[in-house]
Amino acid sequence: MNNFGFEKTKKFKKTIPIIERELISVECSFCGQEFKGSYFNDYQASGCAAYLEKNGEIHCHFGSELDGDVYAFCKLPAKIEEGIICDRCIKRLIADGKISFLRSDLGFFDVAI
Repeated sequence: MNNFGFEKTKKFKKTIPIIERELISVECSFCGQEFKGSYFNDYQASGCAAYLEKNGEIHCHFGSELDGDVYAFCKLPAKIEEGIICDRCIKRLIADGKISFLRSDLGFFDVAI
């Protein structure tokens, strides 16, 4: 894929606009709800674009209402399985006092042009 969102096909050597690609569904690893995904990858969708890492941090990405936020468990569970987590599950963990805001990563990936 090039910088303009086009893929080259091997057969015809022409470009296909990314908007013609099929949408991928994304499933929350915690509640199992499916979300209509993006054209760009198979792990981000509107309302389900955060990832729980083994260290207990939840990183919210583009598509999440909490985009750029990083949360951490107040008390690290004995076993953590990495996976995609939806906004609803994150908000439930916050309300239950199991995770808290750690920092914002907004601006971390900014690039000067």
